Amino acid sequence: MKFSLSFSLFVAIVSLLPFESRAKPRYLKREEAELQRLCKEALAEGGIITVFAGGDLPNADADVVKAFYSKFPGITLNITTDLSRHHNVSIDSQLAKSGDALEPDVIRLQPLHDIPHWKSNRYKSIGFKHTYAPYKDEEGYYWATNVFYFTDPIGNSRLKPKIT
Repeated sequence: MKFSLSFSLFVAIVSLLPFESRAKPRYLKREEAELQRLCKEALAEGGIITVFAGGDLPNADADVVKAFYSKFPGITLNITTDLSRHHNVSIDSQLAKSGDALEPDVIRLQPLHDIPHWKSNRYKSIGFKHTYAPYKDEEGYYWATNVFYFTDPIGNSRLKPKIT
């Protein structure tokens, strides 16, 4: 797998995107400076970030791409979205042919239980030690980029008044 500033920039951007629509906490000033530094270095590397993303819809990351381009003009973000099981085959094939050289800078898959043989490689990504412990495997098998929860979506305005 390529270790590059492009990878660091993409991970940083995706992790900060939810904050774009909220009031910005003070620490984001430091984050913004770091992102701008990474952007300059990524441009010096060629300015292209390639991502393999697990998902059903080819345009599922359109909002991410739009936000990325508005924040980092000049950097090309190529996201290939396909079912994770298809990416798994492609990644395994690339690893078998070329050792640790992969086409994507970033791989974001959904069902990690499909690829237990990757755990034996003990790969840990850049920044892995800073990931909150409950959201990662200590041996580097996975780490969460997003956490979703399911709840009963009921709007109070739709509830009928209680009959007494």
